Amino acid sequence: MSKANPALSQVRRLISELRADFHSLQQSAGLIKCRLSHRATNAEAEGVKGWSPFRSDAPPIMVTDAGSRDCYQRVDEKGNPRFIDPPVLTPDGKPITNSAGEGFDVVMPASRTVELWGDQQTIGQLCRFASRGGKLAETLVKSNQFGLLPLLTGWQFSEPEGLWWFLLFELAWSNNHPLLRASRSVWLIGSDGRLLLCPYDQQRFRALTKLDIGQIADVPPRWLERLPDAFLSEIDDLGAACVDCADLLLAELDDGTRSEEQNSGEITAVNQDDDAEDWVPYDEIKQLYGVGKGQLKKLADKNPKIRRDATSADRKRWNKPRLLWLYNKRRIYELTEGAAAR
Repeated sequence: MSKANPALSQVRRLISELRADFHSLQQSAGLIKCRLSHRATNAEAEGVKGWSPFRSDAPPIMVTDAGSRDCYQRVDEKGNPRFIDPPVLTPDGKPITNSAGEGFDVVMPASRTVELWGDQQTIGQLCRFASRGGKLAETLVKSNQFGLLPLLTGWQFSEPEGLWWFLLFELAWSNNHPLLRASRSVWLIGSDGRLLLCPYDQQRFRALTKLDIGQIADVPPRWLERLPDAFLSEIDDLGAACVDCADLLLAELDDGTRSEEQNSGEITAVNQDDDAEDWVPYDEIKQLYGVGKGQLKKLADKNPKIRRDATSADRKRWNKPRLLWLYNKRRIYELTEGAAAR
C-alpha cells in the first residue's frame, strides 16, 4: 500500500483542528443565525421582485459575499449546446434562442450573499474560522481528486470565507449529513405588498399553486414551468453547521485518500458486505459511453456519471457520511479483474 500524501495529511490535521475550534465556539457562545441569498442577473426579468425580503426581527450584524458565477452554456457529452424550454431570458427580458427559436440552456451570471445575526464578537470569530476553512477547502479543490469540484463550476470567490459559506450551504442542500440540512425558498411579493416564501422545488411549488391562497394568483406563469434562478436559504445554528461541514470535508478527504491508495496498485479483493445497489450496471455504462470493460476504471475516476450517491446503509455501516459520490471500485472489480479470474 502506498504512503499517505503528506500534504493531504497536513490538511486533514488542520481541518480536524478547525472542527475543534468551531465546536468550542458553538458550545461557549450563543446561536448565530445565517441566511444565504442567491440571485441571477435575469431574476427580475423572470418575475422576481427585489434582491431578497428583509427579516422582520432585526437587521443583520454582518453581510458578506458568498461567491459570484460567470455565464456559461451547458453542453452535452459530445460538446454540443443543450437546449431548454421555456428559453432563458436576458436581464432585459429577451429569450436566448437560436435562429430556429430553440432556447439555449444558458446559466446566467449570479451572486450570493450571506447575512449573519447574533453576537457581534462571536460572528467576528466565526468569520475568522470560516476564512481558515475556505483556504483549506481551496486546497482540497485544487487537489482535483475529490467530489467538491463539480459544485464550483463557474463560481469565483473574492475571499476564502466566501468559499466556506458557499460549500456549507451546498452541502446542507445535498442532505449528505443527518444534521446539516437546509431548505431553499423563492420569495413572492404579491400585488398587495405581502411576502410569501414558497418552496424552491418545482413539484411542491406547483402543488402550492393549487391551494386557495390569494397571493398565488400573482405567480408569474413561467414559474409553473421552471422556477427563477433566485432563492433564499437559512441555517439557525451556524456554529453547529460549521462543525458538521468540517465532518463532511474530513469524510471526503478520507475517501479521496483511500481511492488514491487503491489507484496506486491492483485491486485484490472485494468486500462481500458491500451493497449491490451501489453498483452501476456495465450495460448502462456501455450504452452511455460505448466503452469496453478495459476502459472502465479510467472513466470511473474522470466522469461523475459513473459514480453514485451513498446509500443510508453505507452511512450507517461506516458510521460517518460520505460526500456526494462513491467511486464504484467494487463494480469495476467485478467487471474487470474479477471477471477475468472467473
